Amino acid sequence: MLTALAWGLLPLAMAVLVRQLSPWTVTWWRLSGSALVLFAWLGHRGEWPDLRGAWRGQWHWLLLAAVGLVGNYVAYASSLQHTTPSVAQTVIQLSPMLLLLAGLWLFDERFSRGQWLGFAGLGAGMLLFFNHRLAEVATLHGELAVGVGLLVCSAFLWTSYGVAQKKLMTTLRPLQILLLLFVAGSLLLLPLAHPLQVLRADATGIALVLFGIANTLVGYGAFAEALGAWDVSRVSAVVSLAPIITVGSMSLAEHWLPGVLPAEGLNALSVLGALAVVAGSVTCALSAAPTATPSAARPSARRGDG
Repeated sequence: MLTALAWGLLPLAMAVLVRQLSPWTVTWWRLSGSALVLFAWLGHRGEWPDLRGAWRGQWHWLLLAAVGLVGNYVAYASSLQHTTPSVAQTVIQLSPMLLLLAGLWLFDERFSRGQWLGFAGLGAGMLLFFNHRLAEVATLHGELAVGVGLLVCSAFLWTSYGVAQKKLMTTLRPLQILLLLFVAGSLLLLPLAHPLQVLRADATGIALVLFGIANTLVGYGAFAEALGAWDVSRVSAVVSLAPIITVGSMSLAEHWLPGVLPAEGLNALSVLGALAVVAGSVTCALSAAPTATPSAARPSARRGDG
């Protein structure tokens, strides 16, 4: 629930923050701030990752995970300059679905009928959600088309990060992986970011930068710990509540802080589509996968889920 809450509120904060800081700078502060906190926390617990062991035979997965995570952050933050938070949170639901498809291809997993039904519900929900904007998306013109394109790229990048993390979790703990990725991401972004730009931000901007750092730690930290304590399918089902939190939070923001965020203007079919997207994700996550035959079973495919 902490992860769903964190990821549900993040689009609102980022939509305001990218008006003052570039997406590269926002992402750099989120990664570097989170890296500092994790470095101190793991050092206090004596759990710093063994860099020699992590690098040996794993460097390509570390690089893929870092590029995927950083690219996901930047593309997502950039999309909020062209679309609204509720649209962003709905489209980004492609991420877990793409990861499931990657599992079919890379880990020899299989879909049950229920999972395919959930995937179909996700696609139908997307069409319903954009029912009043399909013409704009189809012609690939306008701000919405640019935002959706960035979100699709963000989803593919997050999928590459997820696949790499599955590989890395066979040798490293989740928080150790996050520390290495946050440090690598900060170094990759440093030539493009302008960290001192934060000095020109107002009090709201600085507060949102701190919120972004805390959100990254809480969202990804709680997600990683939940995967170690609970079934992956149950974790995914709860996290799929994030779009509902986003849409609900936007409604409250429009009521209490008018003019801060653009009104979404959803019609009845759009609301139904958003619910269908979430329902499709939940159905796909909760439906039991078919039992693999002994010849097709691969223990390594199950290890390190998430």
